Amino acid sequence: FVTSLDEIRKSKKLLKEVGLEPLEEVEFGVLVQTPAAVQLIDDICKQGVDFIVLDLTCLTQLTFGIDKNHEKLITYFDPLAKVVLDQVLKVIRSCKEHNVEICVRGDKIEDEEMIKILVRQGVDSISVLPSYYDKVKQLVAKNERKLLLNVARKEFKE
Repeated sequence: FVTSLDEIRKSKKLLKEVGLEPLEEVEFGVLVQTPAAVQLIDDICKQGVDFIVLDLTCLTQLTFGIDKNHEKLITYFDPLAKVVLDQVLKVIRSCKEHNVEICVRGDKIEDEEMIKILVRQGVDSISVLPSYYDKVKQLVAKNERKLLLNVARKEFKE
C-alpha cells in the first residue's frame, strides 16, 4: 500500500538505478488503495507519475475497516457510500487537474450507478473481471452516448 510520498521517491530512484527511469517508453504509475494515498493524491500526481490506478475494493475496505470476504461484514461493503465516493471523486479530479491518466478497478465496478459516475467524471479506463466485460462495455457506451447527446443538444441551442 502506498501511504507516503517517500515510497514513490524510493521507487523512482530504484528504477533510475536499474536504467528504467526516465524512459519515454516506460510509464510510471501508482496504485491508490488507501485513504492515506487519497489524502496525498495532489502531491502524488506532482511526483511525475504517468497514471494512477484506483483500487475501489481496497479503498472501500480500508475506509470502513472491514474485510468484504467476512460474511457478517459484507453488508457494510459499499463503494457507493458518500465517504468512499468523495475519495473517488477527489482522486479523479486531481488526476484530471494534473494530466495524469486514471484507471479505476475493483469489485462492484460493474454497478450501473458507479459506471455512470466514473464516465461522467472522465476516467480514462475501467478495469473489470472478464465476466463483467460485456455488461460494463455496454454501460460505458450508454453513458458516453448520453454525454455526447447532451453536449450536442447544448451546442444546437446556442
